[in-house]
Amino acid sequence: HDARAAGSVGPPMRNVSVDVRPVEDGSMEEGVGELWVSSPSLMSGYLSPAGIDRSQIADRWFNTGDLASIDERGEVRLRGRASEVINVFGNKVLPCEVEEVISLLPQVAEVKVYSAPNRWGSNSVKAAVVAKDGVTDRHVRDHCKRHLVSYKQPEQITMLDALPRSPAGKIVLSKLP
Repeated sequence: HDARAAGSVGPPMRNVSVDVRPVEDGSMEEGVGELWVSSPSLMSGYLSPAGIDRSQIADRWFNTGDLASIDERGEVRLRGRASEVINVFGNKVLPCEVEEVISLLPQVAEVKVYSAPNRWGSNSVKAAVVAKDGVTDRHVRDHCKRHLVSYKQPEQITMLDALPRSPAGKIVLSKLP
């Protein structure tokens, strides 16, 4: 409930340790890395048909699969999932960075940024946008050109009436254009 902590999930709970470790290829922005968590109640692993899968656990630390940073007050700020990072010709794009920029347009109600393969064997940035008051893909594209480096700018912007959601409310990527 602290206005200063906007964008934060807060500090770790008592007896829980967190660590932000660089991604293997070192390609993330400064201070952003994979979030690892350790606690006395750490699980043994994921149950699988072959037994217990411990592939996400190393030395009593669990790799959450999240990208995060830890600020000067020790608060964790989630920046997305490692699996959602878009590789644009070797440049890494966090979808949340692009979503934050597009969301600065007051007419934008929702936005989802995601990856799509391109004809050169890399990936491109795509955006699905729900907006009001006559905002077009041209408005969004011009805004992105002013606020993002070229490789982070969406190659395709699709305006939608609503983002496709599962019964649980999660955005269904496979139903995005």
